[in-house]
Amino acid sequence: MESYTFGDSKAAISLIKILNEAESEWYVKKAVRILSKYFKALASLSHIPDKGIRETSYKIWREHFMESVDKTQFPTIVGTHMKCVIVGEYRKAMRFSH
Repeated sequence: MESYTFGDSKAAISLIKILNEAESEWYVKKAVRILSKYFKALASLSHIPDKGIRETSYKIWREHFMESVDKTQFPTIVGTHMKCVIVGEYRKAMRFSH
């Protein structure tokens, strides 16, 4: 994977390095799947015209994906970096939501 696959934050870049060096293919695939779905959800939600509904939807989906990370039992370093990426992208979406 390329360095900026999940964005340009320090957590995203570090996560890519961790996943590229991972010994277990199952959690690499699962991490990519979860974050890819999250990015697609954010892109879809950005088209909601009502700001209040859009921002509430961002929050609901952020929580959903954070729970997905918790349930998957990733190695701690992977789960932590994934959550940082999710929160960072949520904050970015909220900033541009106005």
